[in-house]
Amino acid sequence: MNTWAAAFPGGTFAGQNPDGSLGEVTYAPGTIIPGYGPPNDYNTPNADGAVGGNPAFKHFLNGPVVPPDPNEAGWKDTFKILPGMVNRVLVRWAPTETALSDVSAGVNRFQFDPTQGPSYVWHCHILDHEDVEMMRPYIPTK
Repeated sequence: MNTWAAAFPGGTFAGQNPDGSLGEVTYAPGTIIPGYGPPNDYNTPNADGAVGGNPAFKHFLNGPVVPPDPNEAGWKDTFKILPGMVNRVLVRWAPTETALSDVSAGVNRFQFDPTQGPSYVWHCHILDHEDVEMMRPYIPTK
């Protein structure tokens, strides 16, 4: 967590002040900024070669890579996350009937604009996790 927090640049953003009021909040470099998203540039590969804006984490992992069970492979909207495990999620922002060859970044294949809401919910089915930000609304951006 310290490595991830250290990647945040700091700065002033709209947010919630310690007294609960909304306004401009200034964060010191190395402080997690709620709602900021990943701390690094999304399209620049990290030291593990992954894009997405998060610091490399391969050196924190121990044990072998464990592929999903055969019944867990493929496109789905629900998946198991076992204790102590790291899951990688690939999101396909296109209708399921759209062929993979017809999907490309930045091209909306839906009959609606997903960037206008209502928001989607990324969540865990353990209700206590809502308190540790494992139940989060989000709206994709362009």
